[in-house]
Amino acid sequence: MSNFTLGVPLIGILASVLLLGNRLSMLFVIGLGLILASMLLAAAAARRPA
Repeated sequence: MSNFTLGVPLIGILASVLLLGNRLSMLFVIGLGLILASMLLAAAAARRPA
């Protein structure tokens, strides 16, 4: 699985907020932060030599 596939939900949510004017709850923002953190951890692990 590529790291980009983890970012697909972020792109969709960002588009819905900007284009459709949807509101985000604090719990939802925390969930987005966790997704972003997982993307960063996966990218860091991929760069690390074995």
